[in-house]
Amino acid sequence: MIAYLDTETTGLLKPPAAPLDEQPYVIDIGIVLVQAGEVTAKVSQLIKPPVPIPLEITKLTGISDLELSGAPSFSDYAGELKGVLEGCEMIVAHNAAFDLGVLGYEFRRAGVEIKFPPALCTVEEFYPLFGRRAPLTELYETVLGVTLDEKHRALSDALDLWEICKKTGVGTW
Repeated sequence: MIAYLDTETTGLLKPPAAPLDEQPYVIDIGIVLVQAGEVTAKVSQLIKPPVPIPLEITKLTGISDLELSGAPSFSDYAGELKGVLEGCEMIVAHNAAFDLGVLGYEFRRAGVEIKFPPALCTVEEFYPLFGRRAPLTELYETVLGVTLDEKHRALSDALDLWEICKKTGVGTW
């Protein structure tokens, strides 16, 4: 099974030497699980971080502190997420280093050890097509020929990534 994954977070990764509590927190995770070319499940989970969501993140994602008030903390969700991810043969993400980096910090803060499966980064895979790190919206439009509204919601971005990979054969084994 392959997991097409995206996260929305409270910000960008800091240098690895930064204190763990200064690294960003996940606020939205989306996973599309695919086996033998068919979507078998979709995972969408809002996560309540221990810090307020910066205004620029709310403007970008539409996710507010109020919306997350009833959501579980990452620690509460970590065991279930670990089971999903460790049950996969591969993770495909657009900027995998970021998504897995922030998830790694979250699992560490939760005290949960995880062994991520191998990851494929579509930013890197499609770098030769653009000669630079193209955003998901531009990759989607180039591959599928359809304008994509920038959503910045994890499940919709994971579904868009799956559509790109299905069309190109990248990351679909």
